[in-house]
Amino acid sequence: GAGGGDEGGGEGPKRRPNFFLAYRLRSPALHAGAAAVQAALVEREARLEPLLTPVAKLHLTLFVMHLEREEVPLARECLRSQAHVLREELGADTVARFRGLDTFSRRVLFAAV
Repeated sequence: GAGGGDEGGGEGPKRRPNFFLAYRLRSPALHAGAAAVQAALVEREARLEPLLTPVAKLHLTLFVMHLEREEVPLARECLRSQAHVLREELGADTVARFRGLDTFSRRVLFAAV
């Protein structure tokens, strides 16, 4: 694919994401559900506890990207100029349905949307 090189075609190795855009999740019901999942994980495997993210830091990753250092200021400005669109689209009445748990390369556990 363009810029990623992950579809073959001799474009070189795939560049790993080094930035992501996320939306902080503040729903008390979601926090309670996540805390219950975390408690169940720790009950089954106590050594996982230090690896868990506090529920207050839960977020929904909207997208990931790879940016070169010189691209960061332009990306930041683009996001700032469109922040109002994200706020409108992800308002208080936004509903997300989670389909269970999955992993990124068996290193990061996440709730699939």
